[in-house]
Amino acid sequence: YAWRRLAASRAISTVGGGGIWPVGVALPAVQAEFGAARGGASLPYSATMLGFALGGVAMGRLADRFGVLAPLVLGAIALGAGYVGAAQATALWQFVLLQGVLIGFLGSSTGFGPLGADISLWFDRRRGMAVGICASGNYLAGTIWPPLIQAGIDSVGWRTTYVAVGIACVATML
Repeated sequence: YAWRRLAASRAISTVGGGGIWPVGVALPAVQAEFGAARGGASLPYSATMLGFALGGVAMGRLADRFGVLAPLVLGAIALGAGYVGAAQATALWQFVLLQGVLIGFLGSSTGFGPLGADISLWFDRRRGMAVGICASGNYLAGTIWPPLIQAGIDSVGWRTTYVAVGIACVATML
């Protein structure tokens, strides 16, 4: 059972880790859409990473109190709502806020710390390897998501791609 749980955790981590990667790929399109300077267009990524860091602590506490399922459900819903909301943003500040709060703080953060902590409870032997495999899902996301996001942006634009990513996150994480 522990190995099946690890496989599921790595898959969820790979999907949840997708919250970090799309904004970097979409940066040129977002910059053009909102008429922002390069520095302003980089704010969504910074907000996402800051949200991811702070959210890891908050989601870890939530997982400690209610179990890993509560933050995972919250994370799936937040990622979906964040991507769909970001696709509807009419100003850069809205996009930054959605990236930082829904996608970073409440979304992607659930697929890293809480899952790693949960997996560590299921292994007595090979615990370090199990946690490493679980954590690698976040980095696997970095090899899977960017080419998919770029293909989507090239074919249907960043807004439609963001909606599709939001739907994919909810569908696969729940």
